Amino acid sequence: MLGLPLGLALSFLVSSAIAERRSWQEAFYVAGLPGLILAIAALFIVDPERGGSDPHSPKTTKAGSLPFLTAARRVLGMPTMRWIIASGAVHNFNMYALGTFLASFLKRYHQVGVERAGQVSGLVFGFGALGIFAAGWLADRAFRRGVRGRLYVACIGLGLAIPCLLLALAAPAGQLGLCAVCLLPACMLLYAYYGTVYATIQDITEPSLRGTAMAIYFCAMYLLGAVLGPVGTGWLSDHYTRRAAAADGSTELTELHKAIGLHNAMYMVPILTGVLVVFLFAATWTVQGDYWRLHKRMEAFGGEG
Repeated sequence: MLGLPLGLALSFLVSSAIAERRSWQEAFYVAGLPGLILAIAALFIVDPERGGSDPHSPKTTKAGSLPFLTAARRVLGMPTMRWIIASGAVHNFNMYALGTFLASFLKRYHQVGVERAGQVSGLVFGFGALGIFAAGWLADRAFRRGVRGRLYVACIGLGLAIPCLLLALAAPAGQLGLCAVCLLPACMLLYAYYGTVYATIQDITEPSLRGTAMAIYFCAMYLLGAVLGPVGTGWLSDHYTRRAAAADGSTELTELHKAIGLHNAMYMVPILTGVLVVFLFAATWTVQGDYWRLHKRMEAFGGEG
C-alpha cells in the first residue's frame, strides 16, 4: 500500500512541473507509457495460494465453488463487513475529493502557481506513506492485545485528523505555509485507514472468501466513494461559488468567488471524516463476534479430517 501515497506524490510533482512548463495535456502522456508497461508486467504476476498460513486452511471451506450470490451473502452477513464497506465509501469520497481538488484549492485560495501547488500536494500525499507504515505497525501490536485493536488504531488516527484538517482550512488566504504544516499530519493520519481496516477484513473472512470480500468492498468504495467524491465536492464548490457571487451582488463568477466556493466545499472532508470514525467505532462492537465465529468454523472444518 505504500505505493498509493508515494505514487500520488510523484504524480503531483511530475504533472505540475510539466503543466507549468508545457501543458496539462502533455502530463497524461508521461503517465500513460509507464501505465502500459505495468499493465503488461501484471500479466506475469503469480497468484499465491490463499490461506496458506491460516490454521486448517486446506479444509476451511469449499467456498471457491460457491455461486457468487451465496458467497456475497456470506460476506455481507458479517456486521463488521457492512460497517467497513460503508466506511470505505466515505473514506474514498474524502481521498478522491482531496486528490482531485487539493492542488486547485492551494492554487486558488492561497494564490500560488501550478507547480508550487503540485509540489505542496505531492509533499502532503507523500507524507501519507508514514501514516500507512506507522498505523500498520501499531495495528499489529494492538491486535495482540485484542481483536478490536486494529480498528481502535484507525478510530484514533482518523479522529486526530479532523482538527488538523480544520486548522488547515482555517489558515488565512495566502498563508500557504501554515496550511501545509497542518495538512501534513492530516494526510498522514487519514492514511492510517488502509493499514488497519484492510487487515481487519482478512481477520474476519475465511481464506477462500477473501477475494470476494475485497471485490464487494472495493466495488462500494469506488462506485460510491471515488465517483461521488469529485462530483459531490465539485457540486458544492459551484454552489458556494454562486453564493459568494450573490453575496457580492455580482452576476460574474470571479476567481475570488471560485476560491471561496472551493474553500467552503473542502469542509466536507473533515465532516465526513467524523462520520467515518463513527462507522469504524460501530465496527469495534461487532468485530470480535465475527472473528470468533470464523475461527470456530475453521476449527470445525479442521476437525473433520
